[in-house]
Amino acid sequence: MGSDDDYFCAGIVVVDRKGWIENKIPARALDIARREPQKCRNYDQTILNYLLHGRVNVVDPTWW
Repeated sequence: MGSDDDYFCAGIVVVDRKGWIENKIPARALDIARREPQKCRNYDQTILNYLLHGRVNVVDPTWW
């Protein structure tokens, strides 16, 4: 990810459960956290932004 890329807050996330499992997101996230903890500046949020880069749809602001 580059510094100009979108970065989302992982406080509340809606996911495609099937895609989440098929893409092994939990296992991959844990692997990154264990292998490179120094790069996880915002913990799970940073990892999820990395793993889901380019595959995120932001909810319309009227829902906030």
